[in-house]
Amino acid sequence: FGGEVAPSVLELLRAAARAVPLEQRTGLILTGGETALHVCRALDAADIEVTGEALPGIPTGILRLPRGDLAVATKSGGFGGPDALLQTAAALAAPAGG
Repeated sequence: FGGEVAPSVLELLRAAARAVPLEQRTGLILTGGETALHVCRALDAADIEVTGEALPGIPTGILRLPRGDLAVATKSGGFGGPDALLQTAAALAAPAGG
């Protein structure tokens, strides 16, 4: 593999990313730097506005897309315990400011 992602895997990732519905309660948790980058590119993201942290080292924010905004969290492999993804999902689902 040599650190490269197979083109067929990238196409599947792009198709899955583009199928994400933009609804008020939709959010994404992106894991791994390369995966997060490819998802953002597939969605034509302009940027991520960091608005807080779900847990230490797991930032949350707003993913700015041409077709609307999504709540987002990014997590590298080294952060959080066994329930970090569940806690991050709960943080994204929590009402703003609360």
